[in-house]
Amino acid sequence: MRVAEQIVLPSKLTSNNIIIGLLGVAIMLAIGFGSAANPGLSFCLIASLLFAMVCLYDIQKSFILLVFLIPIIPNSLIIDLGAGTSRVFLYRILIGIYFVAFLVGVLLRRITFGWTAYHKVGILFLISMILNIVFSAQPLTSLKTVVAELWLTGLVFFFVSFHLADSSKVFRGLVMAAIASAVLVSIMGFYELMTGNSIEESALISYLTPLRGEMTIGDWGRGLGERGGLFRAQATMFHPLGLASYLLFIIPLVFEYAARGKGKWLWLLTIAGGLASTLSRAGWFIGCAILGIRLRRNVILVMILLIVTIFVMVPWYQKSGQEGSNMLMVANTDFARFIRLEEAIKVFKSNPLFGVGVGHLNIEIFSNVIYRSWDVTVACLLEENGLVGIGIWLAFFLYLAIRYYRLSNNQEFPMRWAATGIFWGIVASLINATFSNSIFQFSQGYLVMMALSGSLARLEWDHRNNA
Repeated sequence: MRVAEQIVLPSKLTSNNIIIGLLGVAIMLAIGFGSAANPGLSFCLIASLLFAMVCLYDIQKSFILLVFLIPIIPNSLIIDLGAGTSRVFLYRILIGIYFVAFLVGVLLRRITFGWTAYHKVGILFLISMILNIVFSAQPLTSLKTVVAELWLTGLVFFFVSFHLADSSKVFRGLVMAAIASAVLVSIMGFYELMTGNSIEESALISYLTPLRGEMTIGDWGRGLGERGGLFRAQATMFHPLGLASYLLFIIPLVFEYAARGKGKWLWLLTIAGGLASTLSRAGWFIGCAILGIRLRRNVILVMILLIVTIFVMVPWYQKSGQEGSNMLMVANTDFARFIRLEEAIKVFKSNPLFGVGVGHLNIEIFSNVIYRSWDVTVACLLEENGLVGIGIWLAFFLYLAIRYYRLSNNQEFPMRWAATGIFWGIVASLINATFSNSIFQFSQGYLVMMALSGSLARLEWDHRNNA
């Protein structure tokens, strides 16, 4: 039986006024007991309770809201459970609340599951994670890392979205939420570049966080980095390359939206400005290459893109080069990445099939490796996942890309522009993974990508089977 015939999901998981009323009372109590000495804890509690109410009211709209919130919630908004790194990010709390609400829907049989080709590929992906843990040099370290957003949670996000997106309306809501969040973080990033003021260290965020005057989130992430006297924007995305990789994934989607008579060219320019403000060379040039391919029939626009890149971006990036180096050709970071790849191959040869286990880049047994491979996604995957892991990882995303490419060429599919944008976003991200840090290494952007991919996969499967 087709999945489209099996999945029955009402818009509202429950609208029990008594439960919502009790949550409202709990919020008022939280406000009353919240002290000025710990405003951040009160804020996180109130935000969590409000989000729980939204989840109880409408499980689909709350997922759209979650996709919008994940990229824009500052990483400094945390609950501090103690000394060291015992800190829980607010956006992770909201994810946990949503998963509980989704599980309630499953237990109440409001959400049912069917078997599709996407599930088969997903199970294969899950098996590769399990094998990585089993053959890891430190299984507990790998287990902890696998449960995090970039592996198991991301895969769960994909299938939660798959089973929620029972209509084009839900899919469109997720797409617009992702675009809106990208516009907001781009504006924040451009503000950081122009003023040198970090969003994570702003007066309001500092007031709400137990970090207060500390400069780091788990050793780094709050203060802005500099290159050649220019600030590198990161907004709420933990790192400049985290912001760049997220915007690189979103840019093709915004372009397709604007190019099909939807307007919103200002959105595209805003996101492009946000990407430029990160000073990510890979992000800018790969983004331009993707847009150049899409604009190949419009010579004038291609020439404008080249002129802006050559006469504006190249001199600007040259100016931001490190002292004694050429930003575009012989930057120190470029040499370091080649060395990282070389070192990664050495580690890979010692454990070629399953790797040393995810989460092992900084453990003691590799203290003799001077350059860590974390700055290049593919090198990191080679070290930590081996041939089996990187092969299945690549197969999963290539399978998505192939299905979405075919869908983008289907004249009968009502949202071809979104399928085209997500296809090119995945392609751009895979290319970026071979040169630099990519979206596959930054949780917030990765979760949004998996949510959009899962919802599009559902529509693709329904469309293919109903055709």
